[in-house]
Amino acid sequence: MIRLVSLGPVTLCLVAACGASPTTTTALSSQQPADAPVVTGTTSTSEPAPTSTQPMATSTRSTAVPPPTTTSVPPTTTTVLAGEPWDLFVPAPSDGSVVGVANVKHDDVLNVRSGPSVGFDVITTLEPLRMGILGTGDGWILPSGAIWWKIDVDGMIGWANSGFLTRFAAYTDITDRVGPMADSATMLELGQSVAAAVASESIDVTPLITLVAAPGDVADDVAIFDLFGLADDSVEGQRLRITGGPAASGFQLLSVESSPMCARGGGGGIGLCP
Repeated sequence: MIRLVSLGPVTLCLVAACGASPTTTTALSSQQPADAPVVTGTTSTSEPAPTSTQPMATSTRSTAVPPPTTTSVPPTTTTVLAGEPWDLFVPAPSDGSVVGVANVKHDDVLNVRSGPSVGFDVITTLEPLRMGILGTGDGWILPSGAIWWKIDVDGMIGWANSGFLTRFAAYTDITDRVGPMADSATMLELGQSVAAAVASESIDVTPLITLVAAPGDVADDVAIFDLFGLADDSVEGQRLRITGGPAASGFQLLSVESSPMCARGGGGGIGLCP
């Protein structure tokens, strides 16, 4: 008697069609991709071996039919890069132009990845005040709207989110523009007060204020803030270097220096950035 047990093939359709070999597609986006699903398709047939008995001189002969062998074809994985090249408003820094890290908190780092998405491996990290990074002229925009720049870090080529990179102009003293400030109990509080006062000068938008160097990171009497998000087609923000000095009630303001962040080389033709 022959008994046939079939588990049946398991077939998974991805995108628009099914193929003989299951395929898993992982799309890279601005978010960390999920683990690729495990797709299996196996047909198994078991058949007990029939036996027959014939009279022989002194023994019984048994004939067994070996079970069929099963060949398993592993699923394939295809990586698809979402988005398209970017060279429009706020284009990527030209090949060899210099940019620096911006808007990264003083206790954090900027990841540089092997491709233009968080789905790629981190190849190095950059400190919040890191300068001297070279552009390559290449940019990439994801469906989410995030723009990534291809950069050269000491000869290592990688990609970083453009929201954390910018072209810096030279520092200028703006202490007189800030005006008198009340003394603060700590240097950090003094820096926060100055940054908030400068941010309030913006009419169209309120800039994002990021502490990129806390007192003690550079010097005990220095705090550095990035103000990002100005509604301007050439200057997208500024870096404030705030220096204080001892006072009877804590710290008093000594100086405020501003380094504009240029949205494009040459500050949009106004000569701020190289």
